[in-house]
Amino acid sequence: MPRKPKSDFGEFISFLLNLSNKMKKFFVLALVLAPISLFAQVSDNFNDGLFHSEPPQIRQVEWTGDVGKFIVNESFQLQSNADATGDDTAQLRTESTLADNAYWECWLEMDFNPSANNYARIYLVSDTEDLTSKELNGLFIRVGHTDKNICLMKSQAGKNNTTLIKGTSNRLNNATNSLTLKATLNKLDVFSLYSKLENENDYTLEGSCSLKETFTSQYFGLSCYYSKTRSKNFYFDDFIVRELRDDEQGNSEPPTDLTAGDALLSEIMFNPPTGGDEWVEIYNASDKMIDLKDLSIATRKASDGSLNKAYPLATESTPFQSGEYLVVTKSRENICPYFTCQEGTLYAELAIFPALANESSIIVILNNITGDVIDEVPYDADWHTAGISNTKGISLERSDFDKPSDDASNWHSASADIGFATPGYQNSNRTSIDNINETEEFTVIYPLSDLDSYIIRYRFNKSGFRCHARLYSSSGRLAAVIAENKLLGTEGEIMWNGKGSGDLPLSSGIYILFLETFDSTGTAKKFKKPVVVK
Repeated sequence: MPRKPKSDFGEFISFLLNLSNKMKKFFVLALVLAPISLFAQVSDNFNDGLFHSEPPQIRQVEWTGDVGKFIVNESFQLQSNADATGDDTAQLRTESTLADNAYWECWLEMDFNPSANNYARIYLVSDTEDLTSKELNGLFIRVGHTDKNICLMKSQAGKNNTTLIKGTSNRLNNATNSLTLKATLNKLDVFSLYSKLENENDYTLEGSCSLKETFTSQYFGLSCYYSKTRSKNFYFDDFIVRELRDDEQGNSEPPTDLTAGDALLSEIMFNPPTGGDEWVEIYNASDKMIDLKDLSIATRKASDGSLNKAYPLATESTPFQSGEYLVVTKSRENICPYFTCQEGTLYAELAIFPALANESSIIVILNNITGDVIDEVPYDADWHTAGISNTKGISLERSDFDKPSDDASNWHSASADIGFATPGYQNSNRTSIDNINETEEFTVIYPLSDLDSYIIRYRFNKSGFRCHARLYSSSGRLAAVIAENKLLGTEGEIMWNGKGSGDLPLSSGIYILFLETFDSTGTAKKFKKPVVVK
C-alpha cells in the first residue's frame, strides 16, 4: 500500500482529534478547525480516519455519493474500494460554491498506467450533485485517459465536453502516478493548471486560458473511472478549495503575443466537390497555446492590396494547442461526407466564411488584438501538381512549415491515397528537415488471406511525385497495370488485389514489380522488386 508522509501539522491535528474522541470534548475539534474554515471552503487531509460523519463525530467536510466504494486507509488517504465487478465509476462530492477568484489543490495517486477506461476526474465546479450527469455544467481536471495527460475540461449540459487546456501527452505514462494538482482562476479570468509529479521539485504549468464564462457551483468532487482490476487503485489526499489571495493573482492574461508564423496555413480547399464547403486548415507552429478568439481570417484584394472583411475564428475563449491542426469552414457536416475526418479534430465553424476563388486568391490570418498578419498565402490553381486535368475536390497541401508560405514549390495536390484531402491532420505531402535524409524506398506487404490485398508502401523525401506501377512476368511480359499516372504523397500505400489484366487471376510464380516515379521538374526515379503470387 502506498504511503505518503503526513505533515507535522497533520500529525498534530490527528493527535488532537484522537484526544477529542477519547475525551468526548467536541469543542476542541471545533476550535482547532475554525481558523481553517475562515479561508477555505474545503480543507481535508483525512487525518481523523473518516471522510463522512460517523456519530458521535461530526466532520467539517462531509463527502457524499458512492460512500460504499471508498475508505480512508491506514496512511490516512482516501482510497477507492469498490467491488471488482467490471467497468464502473465511483464518485464523491462535497458542498462548494467557489467558482471564481479561486484556488484548488489536491494530491492523488493512480497505482496503474491510465487508459480510456482507467482515469480520474477532479470536479472543481459543478452545478449538479451527480458528477456523472450529462446535465452537469462546470469545470473538471481529467487525469489520465487516452493521452495519459492532465487536461482542463468544460462540461456543458447536453453538449460534448470541451478541452480548454491540453497537458503534455504521456506525462502520466508510468506504472504508478503520484502527483499534486494545483489550479487557479484569478480576477482577470485567467485559469492556470499546474502539476508536480512525485519525483519533481517544482510545479509544471500544464497551460493557461482565458475563462470569460460565468459558472455557478454547488459542489466540488472527484470521480474514478475504472475496470475491475483497478477498482481499488485510486488514492486522494490534501484537498484545498479557497479564495485566491492578492499575492497569487499575477498581473497579466495568458500570452497574446502572437507573432508572424505562430499559426500557419497548412491546407486549402478552394474548389470543393459539388455539395461540399470551402475550407482551410491552420497549424499551430508555436510552442504555446493560442486562443482562437485572438485570430481572424480574411482575403486580400489583388487590385489594391487592401483586406476584405475579417471574420473572427471564435467569439469565446477556445484553446488551440501547440502542434494541433484546425479546420476553418462553414460547417464540418459539408466536409466529412467527402473526405476522411478524424475524431477529435478542432473546427472553427463560421456563419460567414470568406469566399475563395477557384483560380487564385490571397488568404490572410490576422491577430485580432494588434491587426498584424500571422500568415498569408497567395494561392493559385497552377500550384496543383502538373498533369491533373480536373482539380475539383482536391486540396492544396503545404509540404514544409519551415519554408515561406508564398513559395509555390512548397504546395502540392493532396495524394490520391488519402482521398485528395487531409482535413485536420498531417498532410500527405508533409516534409521537414527531419525526414529529408530518410531513405527513399518502397516495400510490398503480402495479403494474409484471399480477401486481402497486396500493399505497396512507399516513402520519398520530397513531394509532387506521380507514378506508374506495373507487374511483369519473369519472361518480361506485362501482367498487370497497378497504377497509371497516380498522384503520390511523401509516403503512403498503393493497394493491389493481386490480379492481372481484366481482373483475372494470375498464375502462381515470381513476378517483377516495376515502379516509375516522376515530377513536374522532370526528376524521375525507378524501383523494382520481386513479388511472389500464389
